[in-house]
Amino acid sequence: GFQMLAKAHLLLRDDPARADRYHAIVADNIEWFFEKGSQTIATKEGRPAYNWGYALPRKGGEDCVHGRMDIAGFYLSYLDGSYPIDRAEMTAFANTFTDIITLKPGSYAGRVDGTSGNTAHTASASKVKNGFLFLAEFRPDAYDEILSHAVIEGQAVSSTEGATHGDIDLYAAFLWAKYRHTHSHP
Repeated sequence: GFQMLAKAHLLLRDDPARADRYHAIVADNIEWFFEKGSQTIATKEGRPAYNWGYALPRKGGEDCVHGRMDIAGFYLSYLDGSYPIDRAEMTAFANTFTDIITLKPGSYAGRVDGTSGNTAHTASASKVKNGFLFLAEFRPDAYDEILSHAVIEGQAVSSTEGATHGDIDLYAAFLWAKYRHTHSHP
């Protein structure tokens, strides 16, 4: 959205004021999320994690289909380096995934609070959804577990199980996570 538009205008050097405006919108929304749109919680292991909702006033129970997109956006913001999100906040998202969403190896809750529902968006899953793969970078101890249930050879991935169009999004995220892991990005 606005983050990509800001980058495009900066690359094109056609409208720096618009790029600044779009950047500010993204930065303000990131700050808003951490101040008012989420709850900081502790996992059973005592690690910081987050619970957030689809929209205010809800601050919990976001479904993982949308949650993976939220994570992908936060990750892009983190990689950019100019937005108000740091490694500790990304690690808390990783803790949310590894300690709350992951129920057991190969079993994932349908919501970011560790619960599941009976709709396509809230049902539990047996594969990791694509946006969550980016979190392997922040929990190297869980790297193998996160990636091992992402891509199963010879099986297509539906939109509710991971990728948005077939399995290419999931596979691309898998390759990126592997690249970041092998090139040691602390």
